[in-house]
Amino acid sequence: MAALGEVRLKFPALDFAVVPGGFLFYNMNADDNLGQVVYTDNDGKVIGSFLLRSEPLDMMLTDKVFADDGYGNVYFVGPNTNTIYQWDDGALDPAFTIGSGDGSASASSADGGLRSRLSFVFHKYVLTQFLSGRYLLNNIFDRQARSSRAGMVKTGTRFPFMPQCQGKDKLFCVCHPFDIGTNRESRELFLVTYSLR
Repeated sequence: MAALGEVRLKFPALDFAVVPGGFLFYNMNADDNLGQVVYTDNDGKVIGSFLLRSEPLDMMLTDKVFADDGYGNVYFVGPNTNTIYQWDDGALDPAFTIGSGDGSASASSADGGLRSRLSFVFHKYVLTQFLSGRYLLNNIFDRQARSSRAGMVKTGTRFPFMPQCQGKDKLFCVCHPFDIGTNRESRELFLVTYSLR
């Protein structure tokens, strides 16, 4: 396997997506001049940027902020946000707004209610996880049926449904199982694969 080329950037990037004509990068040092999402050509020259940072970001719970839904669409799911953006021919447009109840409260608010943990655009679904107290709740929106199912996902295993990254048609989680005998996390790592049908 040989490298196809090299792209040199003047900003720290955590994640990227390949789009027609270049790349989208997640800029870890977004400011008033260069936004969170940077669009470059194939050589790394900045064409434009989007979503100027307006407040400090919470701790990243995933290092994957770009998603390819399997149909050729690229999405940006940034940390500490309640909006999922879709890349469309040189523009980053809102595609989904994540809310709770009647939409009167932000899903990312820290008011003691639901708090958005992470989201994935996955095949024909949009999966969002919320923290509510000590419970991890899931909302799975079927884009074709235009309907949602919410609650706690039963996996049939001892591992909770906590995906960290996605592939073309699967969600993945790497975890340390908890050993009840020693009251500690195991030293072994497990790769858990989830599939939505």
